[in-house]
Amino acid sequence: MIHLNTIIEVGDNSGAKFVKCVNTSRGKKNSAQLCDIIKVSIYKNDNSKNVIKKKKIYKAVVVNSCQKRSNRRNGIYQKWNNNRVLMLAENLKFLGTKVYGSISKEIKRKKKKKEGTFRSSIVSYAQGFA
Repeated sequence: MIHLNTIIEVGDNSGAKFVKCVNTSRGKKNSAQLCDIIKVSIYKNDNSKNVIKKKKIYKAVVVNSCQKRSNRRNGIYQKWNNNRVLMLAENLKFLGTKVYGSISKEIKRKKKKKEGTFRSSIVSYAQGFA
């Protein structure tokens, strides 16, 4: 679960190292789960890349979340040790070119489309955007 003011690790090479959650856009629940698109601000960035600015609000897709434990249909339980997001621009394009670490299958299971490249397909699989 990702709440407001949670510091989250970034899982791509967009230039940000850690971000802070500003808005979860889920109404009264105020917590983001897997496959949600949230608004973040930069907490710590890599100074060598000038793509990311520190006082600007960006969107991000939650790829891994530290939930209690989530299970799949075939009986496998999964749990991550940290929260990770992928950075997006305002038009929902990826800011990075490479994704580090694993991405859960639930992002692809939300919507059953298999078109486009891998980078653009994660955004279309995210909740609410098809």
